[in-house]
Amino acid sequence: MQMVDQFYLQINNMQTTEQLQAEILSIRKQLGWSNSRLAEVIAADDEANEVDIEKFTEKLKKHLQRQTTPVELLLSYLQIIKNHPDFKRTNRIFANPIRLDAVDIGVLHAVQSFAAEAQLRDECE
Repeated sequence: MQMVDQFYLQINNMQTTEQLQAEILSIRKQLGWSNSRLAEVIAADDEANEVDIEKFTEKLKKHLQRQTTPVELLLSYLQIIKNHPDFKRTNRIFANPIRLDAVDIGVLHAVQSFAAEAQLRDECE
C-alpha cells in the first residue's frame, strides 16, 4: 500500500512541477523577458553567491523543462518573480497557462475580450 501512495505522490508532484514550469514560462513571456533576463532576476535574489549568469541561464532552462525539478525550487523562483517590481507594475491578472480541453475556444475568446475591455476602462479612469 505504501508503494501505491508513493506512486500517486510522484504523479502529483510531476503535475505540479509541470504546472509551475508552465506558469513561470507564461509570466516570463508576458513580461517580455528573455531567458537570460529571467536568470538575472532570479540570480540577483541570491546575494550570498556570485553567479555566472550564462551558466545559470542554462541551468534555469533545464529546471524549466525537467519533470524532476523540485517543486520547492520552482516555487522559490515564482516567489522571486512575483516580488520583482516589473511584475508588480504590470497590474495584470495572469491567465492560467494550462488550458482545459473542456472549455470551448469561443468562451475563452469572450473572456479575453471582456478582460481587455475592462483593462481599457481602468486605464481611462
